[in-house]
Amino acid sequence: MPVRYENTPCPGCGKPLAAGEDIVTCPECGAAQHRACWLAQNRCVLSEKHGEGFVWKPEPEQATASPEDKILASHIHRWEEQGEQAPPEQASPEGESFFCPNCGRKNKLGSLQCENCSYLFFAPSSKYPPAPGTRQAWVAEQGDPYYIPPEEDLGGAAAGDLALVVRHNARLYLRKFKLLAQNGKSLVFNFAAFLLGGYWFVYRKLYTAAAIFLGLSLVADLLMNWLLYTTEPGKLFMDSYESLLLALSDGTLNAALMEQAESAVRGTYAIVLPFFGVKLLSGLTAGFIADRLYYKKSVGTVRTLRQIHRSETDFQFAALRLGGGSVMQLVVAYLLIMLIKQLAAKLLLGV
Repeated sequence: MPVRYENTPCPGCGKPLAAGEDIVTCPECGAAQHRACWLAQNRCVLSEKHGEGFVWKPEPEQATASPEDKILASHIHRWEEQGEQAPPEQASPEGESFFCPNCGRKNKLGSLQCENCSYLFFAPSSKYPPAPGTRQAWVAEQGDPYYIPPEEDLGGAAAGDLALVVRHNARLYLRKFKLLAQNGKSLVFNFAAFLLGGYWFVYRKLYTAAAIFLGLSLVADLLMNWLLYTTEPGKLFMDSYESLLLALSDGTLNAALMEQAESAVRGTYAIVLPFFGVKLLSGLTAGFIADRLYYKKSVGTVRTLRQIHRSETDFQFAALRLGGGSVMQLVVAYLLIMLIKQLAAKLLLGV
């Protein structure tokens, strides 16, 4: 086992722990104990002492294990319980390094993300960073047909740096970025941008494109509503719509009303279909240019941050702050557009 507590008394039975024995380590307090002692209570023998700040320590005169070894041991124990094969034994880190609390692999001190499993560390100044509770996508693992080495240059920025900036769905975007780096004319399409339009650009912090697509969509929606409320076919459609709602509410819906409504809908084709065409064209345009714009922006972000920040830690912090997506901005943009539509309807249409 990677963590050795030879001759350290077991906190359960008091007998010294010997090499070759079946020993487990509590993932909460780090207590090394015989597996039989653990199974006797079906929990850590020191579970009653578990609480804020409690960490088991071997007797001073006995050999001690480093905090990194305790972290790794807890994962070895988890792997054994799940019937998985533990990774090869790793020595305690020397110098500027620490073990990832998620997978147990060795990382450089100051890293904000595990090089093996992409676990994010939000305390780079600490040698033993806490588990952040979030895992982000990274480059595909070796052996994966889409594997991209973190150090591979993708048009002026390393794949690892781009992955840190992209974060969410980084594997997907890195594959697209590689195609664009190899051939700028490669055909790439973003279905999320096609479906969400300007809102996708807001989420990915491409504000200029977001303003253009959301502005065009807003103008098209307002113009279509204005035509529906002011033209004769539009008025007929709105009247039929209100009649249907009233008939549904009081149970007087009949075939004549349905036929009248169908006729009114057909009368609005000349108004509605062109706007649906505009929406479709706008969505296709967004889908085809989204990845190119995002690739250009991500590479530019990495280059700028590399020029500004000489420290790897400072660079990674800045990349995490400026990169990724923003759900909050997406929600704010949606609410703002809805508010503008409501105000415009009251001011222009009086509804």
